[in-house]
Amino acid sequence: ADVFTVLGMYDAAPEGDCIPGLEFAGVIEAVGDRKGKPWAKVERTPDGLGYQVVEREDREGTTERGLRVGDRVMGFTRFGAYATHINIGSSFVRPIPQGWSYSQGAAFLVQALTAWYGMFELGKATEGKRVLVHSAAGGVGLFTLQICQMFKLVPIAIVGSSSKADLLIEQFGLNPKNIIVRARSQRKFGKSLDAALEYVKSKGFDIIMDSVAGKYFRPGYERLARGGRHVLFGA
Repeated sequence: ADVFTVLGMYDAAPEGDCIPGLEFAGVIEAVGDRKGKPWAKVERTPDGLGYQVVEREDREGTTERGLRVGDRVMGFTRFGAYATHINIGSSFVRPIPQGWSYSQGAAFLVQALTAWYGMFELGKATEGKRVLVHSAAGGVGLFTLQICQMFKLVPIAIVGSSSKADLLIEQFGLNPKNIIVRARSQRKFGKSLDAALEYVKSKGFDIIMDSVAGKYFRPGYERLARGGRHVLFGA
């Protein structure tokens, strides 16, 4: 997103000049006072397509999340993170886990939350579902595979090279038959998907996490299980 923003190719970027950067990590230098500032609680609308305010009040105090000056934190923002200082609400900041570097903290949130939101909020992931993961050796792909391990889903991982397949075998213990090295031909790619589905004894994918789209969109879409979810992100 940051590269495309700089090149003027990211539709979600603000119009005109803007500072790129969606995630950050650093040290808290000051904590503001929210006394008397409005607070609201939101929930999904009944149709699941949006959000609505269900409660409003004025909140007292400044330590709602226990954050103090000097704390090492990570967070995300809607652009503007490529800066020496950021003024951000406490809702968008979390402590960096013990032993993590600032680089690890900054790299974690957007990719991990994309995987979580795609799998659970959009994909409705539950144990045993078959998940097709495009770019499985990328940031969101690796987090998606971790989610599959933690919640006992069945992943089919798509990668662009055999070296990336070796990485997934080593890191996650995946069976080589659960990994597809992406073919340039759409027809060959479709056959690889069929072979993977046969191996996991399924007629279709329950969830597709797709960051590639293009000519690789339709072969997966045509192999969705009944009620399956095709989640597009970053493509």
